[in-house]
Amino acid sequence: MRFGDLYLEGWGLRKRFLQKHKGEAAVQLAPGDLRPIIKQKGVDMRIGLDIASLTLKKHAQVIVLATGDSDFIPAMKFARREGAQLVLIVQGKGVREGLREHADVVIEDL
Repeated sequence: MRFGDLYLEGWGLRKRFLQKHKGEAAVQLAPGDLRPIIKQKGVDMRIGLDIASLTLKKHAQVIVLATGDSDFIPAMKFARREGAQLVLIVQGKGVREGLREHADVVIEDL
């Protein structure tokens, strides 16, 4: 598991507030009606670098990747070229075919 950098992108209204006041022309906000919108950035890049480093240094012969994110395809290709075996764990059907193509083993819906 890898952590990225957290960024506050702004504030949004909570769903319960929107449902409660749907269609109203004027409403009064309270602090509890707002929620921070926080995004995590840089995780994919860090995981890709880990995969490259582990395979280049021959620290790992098998890489297990649980994702549906096609951003990992370049790291997967690199690891396989370096001789590592790639195991892909996917949940659901929304996985791009390129991910499956670059894995040696695909495990569905654990």
